[in-house]
Amino acid sequence: MGHYDLVSKTGASAPAFNMPLIYMRHPVHGAKIANLEMEAEYDERSGWERYTPGVEDEQDDAPPVNTLGRRRRKEPEHVHSG
Repeated sequence: MGHYDLVSKTGASAPAFNMPLIYMRHPVHGAKIANLEMEAEYDERSGWERYTPGVEDEQDDAPPVNTLGRRRRKEPEHVHSG
């Protein structure tokens, strides 16, 4: 595949490059797409793993990990008239 000319909103054409889409997921941070092999390799050293969307594996059955705490409102300070 070569590049395709795209017409921007201003009418100017620019080449479109076929960027790889490397799907990554992390048990805490969720999912992301890496655009370069070098980026994906770096992410793998930080706990990310590659996956193929639409293909089920044993990890798809595991519920996502939520590390966010539950937000609670502060108790209002009671003003006592006296």
